[in-house]
Amino acid sequence: MVKRRKYDLFLLLSLSFFILIAGCSEKKESPPERNKIIKKAANDYTKAAINNDFNKMYELLSAEDKAAISSEEYLKRQQYLQEKSSKVVMKSGEIKKIKVSKKEAVVEMELETQAPHPIPVTKVLVYEKGSWYVVLSPENKKELSIGKSFEEFQKEHPPAGP
Repeated sequence: MVKRRKYDLFLLLSLSFFILIAGCSEKKESPPERNKIIKKAANDYTKAAINNDFNKMYELLSAEDKAAISSEEYLKRQQYLQEKSSKVVMKSGEIKKIKVSKKEAVVEMELETQAPHPIPVTKVLVYEKGSWYVVLSPENKKELSIGKSFEEFQKEHPPAGP
């Protein structure tokens, strides 16, 4: 009788623990829902870039990238680059392919500019805190001189001559 009670108690506790874990687990989207959310994040970032909305672009960056550069520095550098060169004017972006692993998505896009042909671009997004965020590419990090002072950044991007 005592063994039966212990067994019942063990089963009850095990079941309670399972229910607790299942209830606290992260909500998982189905692949179509997940891809729709990833597509929205990539499109939001692209729209922000088209509109020179650097604050929104910063909001959509990964935690690692935000730790590497403050919003003030990011904004200042993006504005400097935008004022320095308006050679490429983005008009729109179209997602061509999305490849997803557990916490990372690779989004292949084509950007429409004033150039005669679309420009292929690959963006990596990471899943953090229940949402998808853009990861700056090594080229973006180099262009923004991440880890360097603004003075060093300016030396690497001197103003265009007359």
